[in-house]
Amino acid sequence: MRLNSETEKLKDIFCRYGLVETDMHTAAVTLKQAVKKYSESESLKVQIAELRAEARQLLDKLQIPKQNALSPQTEALRNDRKDLEALTDRLAQDEREAKEYYAEKGLSERPASSDENDIESIEREYESQASRLKVIDGEIYNTEEQTSYLDSKTEELEQQCGKLSEYESSLKLYMDTIYELKAAQEALKQKYVDPVKKAFVKYAEQMEEQLGEKVEMDRDFSISFDRSGELRSDAYLSQGQKSLCSLCFRLAVIDNIYKQNKPFVIMDDPFVHLDEKHLKNVLDAVETLASERQIIYFCCHPSRQIQTQRLSDRSDVLCGAV
Repeated sequence: MRLNSETEKLKDIFCRYGLVETDMHTAAVTLKQAVKKYSESESLKVQIAELRAEARQLLDKLQIPKQNALSPQTEALRNDRKDLEALTDRLAQDEREAKEYYAEKGLSERPASSDENDIESIEREYESQASRLKVIDGEIYNTEEQTSYLDSKTEELEQQCGKLSEYESSLKLYMDTIYELKAAQEALKQKYVDPVKKAFVKYAEQMEEQLGEKVEMDRDFSISFDRSGELRSDAYLSQGQKSLCSLCFRLAVIDNIYKQNKPFVIMDDPFVHLDEKHLKNVLDAVETLASERQIIYFCCHPSRQIQTQRLSDRSDVLCGAV
C-alpha cells in the first residue's frame, strides 16, 4: 500500500512535467535528461547575461534612459529570460526531489526516451531570442555610428555658425564704418566743398562772357563746361580759359577762408595767355571784382600797360608794370 502511495505521488510529479509514461523508471530517466539539458543552459545563461551587460554599457554610452531604451522585442526577450530563470530554478528543485526519490526507492537509470519536445522547444526559443538580440545589437551599433556622425556634424555646424557670427559682426562694423565715413565725407563737403563750389560758380558766371563758356565745378573740384548741350572736361579749354577758371577758384577759396575781412588780392599777370581783345573784357571783370576787395595787379608785358591805365585811377586797384 505504501509503495502504491509513493508511486502515485511520483506520477503526480511526472505529470506536472508532461511525463505520463506508465514506466516510472523511463519517466525518471527522461526527467533526469531534461534536468541535464537545463543544466547545460547555464552556460547560455551566462552568455545572455554578458550580452545584456554589453547592451547596457552601450545604452549608457549613448546616454539613453534604460527604462525607454529597449524595443518591444527586447522587452519580450527580457521577459523570456525571466521565465527561463524561473524554469531553471524550478527544474533544479525538481531534480533534487527526483534524486532524493531515486535514493529513497533504490531506482536505477534506463536509456532516455525520444520524447524531448520541451527541451527542443526551449532551445528553438533561445535561438530565436538570440537572433533577435543580435539584430537589436546591430541596430544599436548603427545608431551609435549615426549618433557619432551627427555629433561631428553638429560640432562642425556650431563652428561654422560661430565663424558666420564673427563675419556678420565684422561686416556690420565695416558697413557702419563706411556709413560714418560717407556721412563725414558728406558733412565735410557740405561745410567746405559746397561753399567753394558755389562761390566758383558765382565768379564763373561773372566771367562767362570772357570765358565764352558756361563753366561748372563738381564736388571733386573738377571743371567742366556745356557746349551744344554736352558736358566737356576742362581739357578742351584754352590756356586763357583755364587761367580764368583758376582765378575764379582762387577767389572762391579766399572767400571761404576769410568770411568777414577779406584780404587784398595780388595778381601777377594772371592773363598772360589772353589776347588783347579778351584781355580788355577781363579787365572789365577785374574792375567789377575791385568793388568788393582791394586788388594789386602786376604785369610784365608792355602791351598790358595801356590796358591797365584805365584802372590806375581807381584807389582800390593798384596797377604797375615791371
